[in-house]
Amino acid sequence: MLKTAEGTADLCTYFMKEVLSSNIFGKLAYLFGRTSFSVLKDKLDPRKHNGAVLLGLNGIVVKSHGSTDSLGFAHAVDLAIDMAEGDYNSSISEEIEKLKIQVNN
Repeated sequence: MLKTAEGTADLCTYFMKEVLSSNIFGKLAYLFGRTSFSVLKDKLDPRKHNGAVLLGLNGIVVKSHGSTDSLGFAHAVDLAIDMAEGDYNSSISEEIEKLKIQVNN
């Protein structure tokens, strides 16, 4: 799933660059929308969404992308810290127990 999202973001970025640089109207559109395009590019940056959570373990495991840079790795570490501080494993266990009760009724 992570690879699919990264590939989609890269493809969208490529298409936007292609369209916006294809003629004078695209270049003008970029000039007027430069700030918005910058915000969009920032939101699509896969480094800011780095870290896949592995479930089914008795602890918190966050897998970082192997080719990430320091920004991506920092986001994965932040995710793990947030999960630990938020008692993520207990929350999942409680929700699973609720689902078991619903299924058995």
